[in-house]
Amino acid sequence: MKNFKNQLVKRSGELSELENKILEFLLDNLQVINDLSIEDIAQELYVSTASISRTTKKLGFEGYREFKFFVNQTIETNDYMFDIKRKEANELLYKKHLHEEIENVFKHIDRERIITAANMIHQANSIEIISMGASTSAGNDLSYKLLTLNKKAAARIDWDELEIISKNLNPNDLAILISLSGETKGILNYAKNLVSNRTPVLSIVGTKNSTLEKITKNTIIAVSKPNYIGKIDMSSRVPMLIIIDYILDIYSKLYLTESSHNKM
Repeated sequence: MKNFKNQLVKRSGELSELENKILEFLLDNLQVINDLSIEDIAQELYVSTASISRTTKKLGFEGYREFKFFVNQTIETNDYMFDIKRKEANELLYKKHLHEEIENVFKHIDRERIITAANMIHQANSIEIISMGASTSAGNDLSYKLLTLNKKAAARIDWDELEIISKNLNPNDLAILISLSGETKGILNYAKNLVSNRTPVLSIVGTKNSTLEKITKNTIIAVSKPNYIGKIDMSSRVPMLIIIDYILDIYSKLYLTESSHNKM
């Protein structure tokens, strides 16, 4: 920890008076930094969160989150090297985040809903996958895999086509709606059209208690933490992809015979 502190102190000459005040607070509270959010520090020092973020960047980090990560690792290992490459640190953060997301999916998974989804796929004459924005990658993945399983499926992206399709599907078809927030205006509009047509609807949503969940009867929650850089949606769709693979795995085991597999 001493070497870690020394490395930080060496940067003090590059900081403004306000930034040195923030650095002093950070140095005095390294042992409890894990319990302090950037908002906590801002409130304690009467400074903006932007000032704290700027200070940690001048200290050589991507921001307060990475600084906090380094401190925690240093405390836990005692001899954690301060000069670890930023790339390696980012990889560790990503692996930790990914591991937590995967664990969270299986922690909240409802097998009965997965089986219901597999049954709905089996009973459908045709399947329309509706997704928008960054979730279209999950929609395309599902469409491709359904086609390889000899199910008639499509994942359109044209809004006008989706509007028409949502009004023309019937009770013998299936619509699968994929949405991280469950609040996307277009998705909600299509959902209402489908429900009006009595079209079976399966929703895969990344957020609990969404409007989409309330509109559609069959919903599977693939819990995902929102992650935005400015207005850019960088939220992981890994939980959704896991749910999709799980549904198709159950579907295959329930309905595909060995001969079916040999034909593909």
